[in-house]
Amino acid sequence: MNIKEWLTTLPGSPSVSQAADHAEVSKATFLRHEKKGETTAEYAIKIARAYNINEVQALLDLGFIEEAAVLEIAVDNALGFAKNSQLWVEISKRADPEARRLFRAEGNPGVIDLDDDTIAIEDDAQVFNFPIPDQEEEFEPERYVAKRKRSEPAEGDDDYGSGA
Repeated sequence: MNIKEWLTTLPGSPSVSQAADHAEVSKATFLRHEKKGETTAEYAIKIARAYNINEVQALLDLGFIEEAAVLEIAVDNALGFAKNSQLWVEISKRADPEARRLFRAEGNPGVIDLDDDTIAIEDDAQVFNFPIPDQEEEFEPERYVAKRKRSEPAEGDDDYGSGA
């Protein structure tokens, strides 16, 4: 956007002279900028501040900076200011426990689709039920304990001694 178009977006759509007076910048210089169709970043910032317009938005509108550069810095800075609750909400949105964002398979046969309305074909998956242990079976905890020390030698082993 050129300087003339940008001025029409400001409150009251000021003329070049009015904007220069309001921002207390050189009227002659700003008129030359207007004739060329472009201004400097310094003038854009001064005028934006005078009209209580975000100066970063003014620099974006006038093509001094790219939106990608602003977003890169904005995200990094915003994360530091975010409350834990805000971070948690965003993480929850991205985690999506049903993985619907990961598997977009509408109308694609052969791809897992987690749509609730989809009826699974019988051969798609097999369900395996683990056997439940018999409750009456006697529980022997020693069978499940890992032993780390060497077993003691018994009578008849080479290492066996009387201990006396």
